Amino acid sequence: MHHDTTKLTVYGSAISYYTGKLEGYLRYKEIPYHLVPFSPKVSRRLQHSYSP
Repeated sequence: MHHDTTKLTVYGSAISYYTGKLEGYLRYKEIPYHLVPFSPKVSRRLQHSYSP
């Protein structure tokens, strides 16, 4: 069981095969997460918050 209280943020699509596989793994390992639907708006926000 995962004891960290921090939730993982998963950016993806509910209909994506890869997002589904990741969600299945996270549920199996009981890792808390929340899904943020990926969109052009989210993409822009992530690009602006990233600083190399």
